[in-house]
Amino acid sequence: MENTPATATDPPVEALVEDVYITLKFTWSSKEYTVSIAESDCVLDLKDKLFSVTRVPNERQKILGLVKGKLPDDSVRIAQLKFSPSKKFTLVGTPAGEEFKEISEDQLPDVVNDLDLQIDAASAEAKSMAQDKRNIRKILEAAKNLSINVMYPLRPGKKLLVLDLDYNTKPLTSGILPAEECARPGLHEFLELAYRHYDICIWSQTKWTWLEAKLVELGMVGDESRNYKISFVLDHIPMFKVFSVRDGKPFSHAVKALRIIWEHFPQFGPQNTAHVDDLSRNFVLNPGEGIKISAFKLDGTSEAQNDHELEKLGRYLAWLASHTDFKEVDHKNWKKIARALKETGHNMLGFKLEVPAKVQGTERPIYLDMQATTPLDPRVLDAMLPYYTDQYGNPHSRTHAYGWEAEAAVDEARKQVADLIGAESKDIVFTSGATESNNMIIKGVARFNKEKKNHIITTQTEHKCVLDSCRKLSEEGFEITYLPVQSNGVVDLNVLEAAIRPTTSLVSIMAVNNETGVIQPLKEIGTIVKKHRGVYFHTDAAQAVGKIPLDVNAMGIDLVSISGHKVYGPKGVGAAYVRRRPRVRLDPIISGGGQERGLRSGTLPSTLVVGLGEACRLARLEMKADHAHVSALSKRLIQGINSRIEHIVRNGDSNGYPGCVNLSFAYVEGESLLMALKDVALSSGSACTSASLEPSYVLRALGAAEDMAHSSLRFGIGRFTTEAEIDFVIEKIVAVVQRLRDMSPLWEMVQEGIDISTIDWGQTQH
Repeated sequence: MENTPATATDPPVEALVEDVYITLKFTWSSKEYTVSIAESDCVLDLKDKLFSVTRVPNERQKILGLVKGKLPDDSVRIAQLKFSPSKKFTLVGTPAGEEFKEISEDQLPDVVNDLDLQIDAASAEAKSMAQDKRNIRKILEAAKNLSINVMYPLRPGKKLLVLDLDYNTKPLTSGILPAEECARPGLHEFLELAYRHYDICIWSQTKWTWLEAKLVELGMVGDESRNYKISFVLDHIPMFKVFSVRDGKPFSHAVKALRIIWEHFPQFGPQNTAHVDDLSRNFVLNPGEGIKISAFKLDGTSEAQNDHELEKLGRYLAWLASHTDFKEVDHKNWKKIARALKETGHNMLGFKLEVPAKVQGTERPIYLDMQATTPLDPRVLDAMLPYYTDQYGNPHSRTHAYGWEAEAAVDEARKQVADLIGAESKDIVFTSGATESNNMIIKGVARFNKEKKNHIITTQTEHKCVLDSCRKLSEEGFEITYLPVQSNGVVDLNVLEAAIRPTTSLVSIMAVNNETGVIQPLKEIGTIVKKHRGVYFHTDAAQAVGKIPLDVNAMGIDLVSISGHKVYGPKGVGAAYVRRRPRVRLDPIISGGGQERGLRSGTLPSTLVVGLGEACRLARLEMKADHAHVSALSKRLIQGINSRIEHIVRNGDSNGYPGCVNLSFAYVEGESLLMALKDVALSSGSACTSASLEPSYVLRALGAAEDMAHSSLRFGIGRFTTEAEIDFVIEKIVAVVQRLRDMSPLWEMVQEGIDISTIDWGQTQH
């Protein structure tokens, strides 16, 4: 052993406290190791150093014969020990570090006294420990040497939720509950909802080999269906003890990773950090003083699912996130707050559903207009942020690293979009959105083939940008056939086939209607079109991509329009699928540098493109789960309204996309409904023109009466819509419709048994 004075390369805190380091060289399992320890450190610190070189969890190790055959107290300073170069000691542990013993319930620690003392607490002892130069040095040393496994970038403005996953979690993975639920019922729901407010960190004293396996086993990582992400992981970070005096007696306290995290990430501190401790036994929340929640002791019993402690904690954490400084909150009353939140109608996140949240003094309604736009998925934003701040190169710059990394990101996004629709990445052309894609495809194909073919087929229920593009072409001399649809909104395949001529160049039929959710039989349409040489099949899939399965090859689709903001991606970006084999030719409508295969010139907004790619990746992974979620909420909405209100008609095909529900409420004006539903963001079936309110042309094409078209509402349900929101909307709709009908003379006549359809409203009495 040798004594080594501190040097300039040592941690910067050495300026605060002079120290001498001792180097210990020893052999363990036939391997030589070296550890360095400061004289001001304690025996406990030496244990941590020795344990850190093994693969055996600390809980299963002990040191024998360290000094004169006896084990000194943990608080003894290294400088007080008398080492000799020949002194031998034994490090005992089980070599098979991947084997874990089961710990019976009676071995679990007494959780009653398991409340952490935070060194930030307002007490003389805590301040003394926080100001101790040795403790400061150890924190800075640990922060400097910290090895962090960053899995997902930290999101600006979020609080921090630190989860302590300890070694004893193993017993909870063998019981009556499935492994992914054994940590505690409601764990994943708790984390999914907390993720909206907090970045999530996992820290453990155990090594990553064990920790990763445990996180996967619990379903916390590796499951793309989860709507939360673990931002970063601190593995093999031991606690160290600090020593002081309490009530005149020696007192020691184990300092956990929080101070180390705060030193490494200065944007976090006790003012915005929640620490959830001991996943295996119970949870303790430690912002400042800390709070206690009940221990989970139901594992292996049929009553396990009756544990709702995490549901309470979820409500409290969401409420806490609205505070600027967690230290200013009295957490001792947290259960009363959580109970009050539940009684006033807050869901697990703490959102109050009876009264929409206020934003800058204005009320924020519940959002059910997903066909107009979808909210940006937080994970999409995470993927985009680096390309706003660091990786901002022009993807078309081929002479330096900035351009190369941007180009690589664009290529990856291109592949992600292609994978979602079963295409090749080279077939994807990025645009500013579905409107541009529709214009580019319809006008481009028509104009390229105009010498031999001048006929285009579409339907009467297409999006306005498709209809206007066709109208523009008709002004140029092209012939347009607008196919009618059946009463359910689906095109008649026989009528379609009969409409195809030798001069037809393009059939453009949307995949999912934006007003009714009607799904067209794309594969059958593709089969019909392929019978006719030189005719291409285009579908406006803005409302379909990521919501229903699409395969351009299996469905015989040649051209597809895609929108970013309809699939939880950013606005201002979209894509067009243009088949290359066999090649579809079109005239570009934008001239310039020849980017995107010469079809769409202009510098690509790499940040937006990355967002679109990530949105498509998530949509592909979560399509099944999203569809099940939306279907359940759609069914709940329709049944909830129909069970309490009569004379309701669903417009469109009942087998359409469930996230788009179009209902007409007889004897009620749609505009009156909207004005009365300030707490809900919806769309009406009427389109406002320059001089009048006209009923929806889509509903009129389905054969809906003008008054029923006027009284329609479109409910757009999406990935982040909740059951509580649907229940709230049902109550609002029922109350408003009943009130408006009570004011309607028509409704009064219907109640009296008068068939108002027989009344000649053109005659008046004098």
